[in-house]
Amino acid sequence: MTSQFLVSIVLILTATPAWGADTDGDGLSDFQETHKYFTDSAKRDSDGDGIDDGDWHERREYTYTIRSIVKVIRPCNPAVINDDYQDARVLAETDDYVELEVIHYPFNTNADAIQGKMLAENRRPEMEQFLAAGVTTNWDEQLRKDLIGELKTKGVDIGGLTDSRIARTVASHLLSRGKYRYRFGTYFIDFSDGGARVLPGLERAFRREQGNTDLPFTKHLQCEVFGNGMFRNKTYGTCTSTATYLTTGLRAAGIPTRMVLAIPVIDGSDPAQVGMIGEHISHHKVKQTLLRGVPRSGFAAHTFNEVYVGDRWTRLNYSELGQNTYGNGAMGLLTHVHTFNDLSEAGLTKTWGWRYGRGERDDIFQHSNPYRTTELSDRFGIHSNIDNPVVQEPKVARISKAYWFFSDQRPQRIDQNAIQQNSDGHLLMHVSNVSFDDLKTLYPKLPNDFVLTAEGKPDIPARAERGHWSQECYLRIPAKEFSKMEVDVPYRLQPVNQSKAHRWAVDENVRITRRR
Repeated sequence: MTSQFLVSIVLILTATPAWGADTDGDGLSDFQETHKYFTDSAKRDSDGDGIDDGDWHERREYTYTIRSIVKVIRPCNPAVINDDYQDARVLAETDDYVELEVIHYPFNTNADAIQGKMLAENRRPEMEQFLAAGVTTNWDEQLRKDLIGELKTKGVDIGGLTDSRIARTVASHLLSRGKYRYRFGTYFIDFSDGGARVLPGLERAFRREQGNTDLPFTKHLQCEVFGNGMFRNKTYGTCTSTATYLTTGLRAAGIPTRMVLAIPVIDGSDPAQVGMIGEHISHHKVKQTLLRGVPRSGFAAHTFNEVYVGDRWTRLNYSELGQNTYGNGAMGLLTHVHTFNDLSEAGLTKTWGWRYGRGERDDIFQHSNPYRTTELSDRFGIHSNIDNPVVQEPKVARISKAYWFFSDQRPQRIDQNAIQQNSDGHLLMHVSNVSFDDLKTLYPKLPNDFVLTAEGKPDIPARAERGHWSQECYLRIPAKEFSKMEVDVPYRLQPVNQSKAHRWAVDENVRITRRR
């Protein structure tokens, strides 16, 4: 690729979006100056230093930003990744991946600016493609009629609502009427021959990720891949399936909708990339949010929706309209890398799906994910006024209850199949003094070893493993030790090898008893 071509791409990507007023002519829309950059939309040069606000570095001076350099395996669409939450430009390209410089604006106020309009006021000719039925977003008039009828039985007439209200209402209804089932076969489906099939070579991966179901393949597609089928079967799968389902229903309701693919700001399966957060992010709360939010193992990406409401594209994450790319609902911080109208057009199967399904690695992408962050830093703009108080991290996890995993006390959200029932002893410990987010940060620092003690009985060793579900932590008693645990004897739970910095505390009344 020639340097001239790269320069051309950079100029295209750093230009202002095609829509939106630019009163001062600095290349930034008034909306983004107000809600993203916090510069003066009436002044071309807000600080009067002789450099326009639209300059790549100048636009960072009135807010807090995070900069990342990331390589992303294709498909990555540079034409769509400049948005209300990030600026991005291409640094290099190969046939296999794109290298981007991304500036994130986590403290934007985009959600505050959502203003709904009546559908008739918000219809533009260029939006028709985002209302049309697609291969997988295959709504029809019967689906529209049924959807509107269901809402009317709940006392909702969408004809009298603004588009933003319709988006929220329809998304919430679709999610509540259907049932989530773990199914992640979407990345393995090939549409290139006009139909839908598992891409040859990914059959085993599809079986692995199709969830705990033995549905025939054609029926499975109607429960995970095709929006009309998901509507009829009242079920949907993981995020890409859900986004397809919602796109189908929202378009049927008259809301222009498309899908956004985003990745965490780093590949959390690589300890070196996780270390960048601790070393190079200086905002204490942001650092905590990123460390808590980024998934630490396996494949991690998120597909969600964008809806055209109030004469503007707005993020819709499940039923959360105005979802920021930073925060607890965004894996810490998300980088937008692709936008598509229909899953059949996304182009994910032969690259991302193949790599994930086959477990492939190479010299550049050495870990679980099809992206790799090589630089990460943050900046407090010279004209910003952003506090950075120290965040007090919890140091003690207090166990208020312990019980057997395979018992009625286990919360329904924890699947009994998450643990293989064998000759080991399987316990859950409930931590009551810290939130789930706090526990995510604290748990890796806690000691793993416990003993179960009872007067006059040998101690029974146990070990905290597998992490935790919400505030329920898993404890395993090895089979050899479990066989020594006496029946009908209440044992106390005691952590061992405690450190002063981070420790467990066990309430005095916590006991565990093995029954016959």
